Amino acid sequence: MSDAAAAVVDPVERSTSRPRSSKAALDYLALSGATPISIRPTDAGGSKIWFGKVDARSQVTVWCPEDKARSVTRLARRYAGPGASVTAASAALRKAASDLRVVLTPDTTAMERAAASVVRLEEYFESMRQSGQLQQFNKIYKLRRAEATAMGQSFMTFSAASRKLKVALVPLLVGGDRPAPGKLFAEIFGR
Repeated sequence: MSDAAAAVVDPVERSTSRPRSSKAALDYLALSGATPISIRPTDAGGSKIWFGKVDARSQVTVWCPEDKARSVTRLARRYAGPGASVTAASAALRKAASDLRVVLTPDTTAMERAAASVVRLEEYFESMRQSGQLQQFNKIYKLRRAEATAMGQSFMTFSAASRKLKVALVPLLVGGDRPAPGKLFAEIFGR
């Protein structure tokens, strides 16, 4: 077995046994560049493999890098063939991921990791609030928006700016870094 094949975990798991109540964890996974690949049974007794959306009816859900999901899904569909059972489709998904050297993370593992990361992100945001860094972020946002308006240009919404801040923080916090707010804000607002 190759190293890449050994890195691919068996994705067969019943993901519907756990409620999908953690929107924050799902949002975090999306922010971190992960996307789900799911296998759901069809009424005809076969299965359907797709990516990009979590469905409560799926029997298998795994996560992979967003930029790899389409190619893994296409190859898995080709390997599985039409009308394949969920078990056969899962085996095809494992083989496709192995052949493309993409690591699949089972849904429960990805959600547990994301939930823990959400806590770290919230703690960091709280520390930013307490130190006045979020106030600085708001001030810079208002200044840049006013400048854009004065020049007759549109500017991102505050929601979009906040999302950019979270997206920028995710890889830094995962790596254990303490980001420099000034540099981070310059990246977000383009200066």
